[in-house]
Amino acid sequence: MAHFKPLKNDSIQNLNTSTLINNSTDQIISRKLSSKAKLDHSHRLPAIKTETDATLRQLNIDDYIIMSLLAIISSVIRLYQLGSPRQVVFDEVYNIRDINLILHRQFHFDIQPPFGKLLIAFVVSPFWHLSVNDCNLVTIGQTYSPDLPIFTARLLPAIFGSLLAVLSYYTMRDFAVRRPFAATSGFLIATDPALILSSRVVQFDSLVSLSCVANCLFCYRLLMRSGADTFKNAVFFGITTFLAVSSKYIGVYTVGGSLCLLLKNYISSRSMPKEDQVEVIFF
Repeated sequence: MAHFKPLKNDSIQNLNTSTLINNSTDQIISRKLSSKAKLDHSHRLPAIKTETDATLRQLNIDDYIIMSLLAIISSVIRLYQLGSPRQVVFDEVYNIRDINLILHRQFHFDIQPPFGKLLIAFVVSPFWHLSVNDCNLVTIGQTYSPDLPIFTARLLPAIFGSLLAVLSYYTMRDFAVRRPFAATSGFLIATDPALILSSRVVQFDSLVSLSCVANCLFCYRLLMRSGADTFKNAVFFGITTFLAVSSKYIGVYTVGGSLCLLLKNYISSRSMPKEDQVEVIFF
């Protein structure tokens, strides 16, 4: 029969001490790991990596059919009798006059950025046969000259307004919104009376709205995704920023919000470890 020698008090005390040390070491390590996980979670943006969201973002034949229908509906609503009325509507009293001065290279003062007027002037230049003094617009409701190509002047804002509904649907799908809700948003944009009115006159709200929606799309991609398309998204973000700001000063608000989000993302990523900064910083 085997006999076991009882442990001495010193051996028992040493065993208890080593057990306590091991337990405290494990607790310290677990606390460090949990604090590091909390720090990483607080600084990282919630990237969309689930298979469900990736599946929702994929476009198929149904999406292209819906976008085609939205383009047709928007185009018909905005292009139908676009040349009517042949009277000055709202800000056309200033915009048509400034376009005429641009085409004749006359100096004038403009309170808004000139890109939208330069773009319309480029489109209507082959059809514009008015002299400097033939376009003296004074009041709203004044009848245009028969030689003024008002349909061509209103064509570009109508095209931008038609594309706005399609881009809104595409943006919602890129946000992983389900197809019925994205189609509803695109249809509401296509049939909104205020957007229709601003798209049927010589104004630049449709260009600014289109640029701002595209700017939000590429800002979202820069914040939520990283990969081979990061540089391309950054380039398109810069282009849409230029289009929004140089068309109308109201575009500064939307673009400024996007830039603030990107700056916040960049600053918060500075406190992360270097090996993790690649996942957040897109520069």
